[in-house]
Amino acid sequence: TSVENQYVIDGISVNNTAYGYLGSPLSLEFVEELGVVTGGYMPEYGRSMGGLLNVVTKSGGNEFHGSVFASAAPGFLEGDRAQAPNLGSAIRVQEELNYVGDLGFELGGPILPDTLWFYVGADLAQSSFKLQRTLYRADGTEIRGTDQDFFAEGTSMQAIAKLTWLANADNRVSFSLFATPSMSGGNGRYGIDPALGEPENLTLEGSYDALAHQYRSGAVDAQIAAL
Repeated sequence: TSVENQYVIDGISVNNTAYGYLGSPLSLEFVEELGVVTGGYMPEYGRSMGGLLNVVTKSGGNEFHGSVFASAAPGFLEGDRAQAPNLGSAIRVQEELNYVGDLGFELGGPILPDTLWFYVGADLAQSSFKLQRTLYRADGTEIRGTDQDFFAEGTSMQAIAKLTWLANADNRVSFSLFATPSMSGGNGRYGIDPALGEPENLTLEGSYDALAHQYRSGAVDAQIAAL
């Protein structure tokens, strides 16, 4: 499972320090190489009970290169979600996807040809869910006219900056910095649990304003490596 794995980006362990899941998600648009080690690996790959996912990010070169990318998943393309019956609860919530999408860019190139290169990128993602709450009687029948619609929304950002310096023919030094802040909920919206990617508190009991609090998460990682 996720919390049993070790996640490494440019030599930095990016597991969440409290719960162990991936703490610094990174878009595939920024990834140059991915290595997966699992099952009977050597001790130097320790600190995990599952597998090791080792990511190397892109670097600049003597030619400028870049791209702009985007993706969108509107909710009307999603099929109906089957809801597990819960006859013991007077409150039932049906969750629907409104949309999930992101927009980003990447750019790399030379600062000093054959000596110093840069690479930068950023990705902004947003997600929104519709939560419909309905009240039921003790016998499991719906109380008509009790439907209420609520929303859970979140925004996350990924940013990366990398410098690579060729000191001489045999030595290279790189500096990597990436940040992954995210926020959801507040302002009349429910939060999205960063560990699950799902709206919080699906029973929606009690005061709506009291439960619609914010989630703030993310990490900033930096590394200097000599090769």
